[in-house]
Amino acid sequence: MSSSSGTKRQRVEEEQPDTVDVKLSEELRELMGGRTYVKEEELTRDVLLEWAKRQGAVKEVNLISVTVQSMGGTEVEVKLEDSDNTVRSLKQNIQDSQGISSFSQQLFLVSKKGSDKADELAEAKQEPMGDDQLLLVDCCVALCIDAEVLTSWDSSSPLITNKIFELTGKDNIIATKIDQNNYDNCLWANRVMESGKHRMSLKLIKGEVGDLYHFFGLVRDGAAWDKNHCNRASTDAWYMNSSGYLCGNGKRGDDYAGEINEGQIVSMEADLDKGTLRFWVDGKPHGPGHSSGVTGRLRWAVCLYRKGTAVEIVPTPELQPWTPWVPPDY
Repeated sequence: MSSSSGTKRQRVEEEQPDTVDVKLSEELRELMGGRTYVKEEELTRDVLLEWAKRQGAVKEVNLISVTVQSMGGTEVEVKLEDSDNTVRSLKQNIQDSQGISSFSQQLFLVSKKGSDKADELAEAKQEPMGDDQLLLVDCCVALCIDAEVLTSWDSSSPLITNKIFELTGKDNIIATKIDQNNYDNCLWANRVMESGKHRMSLKLIKGEVGDLYHFFGLVRDGAAWDKNHCNRASTDAWYMNSSGYLCGNGKRGDDYAGEINEGQIVSMEADLDKGTLRFWVDGKPHGPGHSSGVTGRLRWAVCLYRKGTAVEIVPTPELQPWTPWVPPDY
């Protein structure tokens, strides 16, 4: 009998353990009416959450849920805070979680929460959403990924037919100067660009000569192939050279950003709607770039001074976000 009674008592103690007294910090006392000691179970979730808010450990946010549908049929849900709810932020989130470069993403609005079919048809657009567009309510977007546009050197250039340059490699991506040392050359790429954002990356090669002397950037479509566009007076070119200076369109040896070495990857981004041309080296911003006036029908181009030097078109690596340029301190 005593054994049965003892077992029953043990079971009750397990189901109803002794409560614990706790001593509160000064901040928690304010939330508990100034009391110093309370029972542990009195520290409810609401009390502790309020304390965490006051400590700055958590904060209330309004979240916007975005369903991202890929062309392959997969879906990803992305949460954005309403204080950081631009399409640019959504692209960055997709890049961080899915590894898809934000530059290659095009997002199209499919539907918004609370809208009927007629509204959805009105909202859905053929054009991709702009980076500064705000996402104000839960929505669904379609993700398209731009394939990297194939760029090669223009094999029809007189520099090729006159045997001043030689093109090699798959799709003519390597250009080597085989003539004498001079600035009087301008080798174009095969594409003409008039609007939007465009990128191109190059690897600089010095070959058997002692140093690099490359110029690279944009020129106007139709710029003379046998002229020097690397000087201040040229209105046809926006270049940087391998020494790290800007050239063309009012610049010659300006805005020194640091020398570029053989084998490093130079990346260029043209925003022809804003009229800018920016440069990166090995994925890091390099100098201020050309900040205005880069407009019109343009092509990527290079000028090589030394015989035996070369330049190769390569895939664009991941680029760090653009930041304002701070001149080097010497």
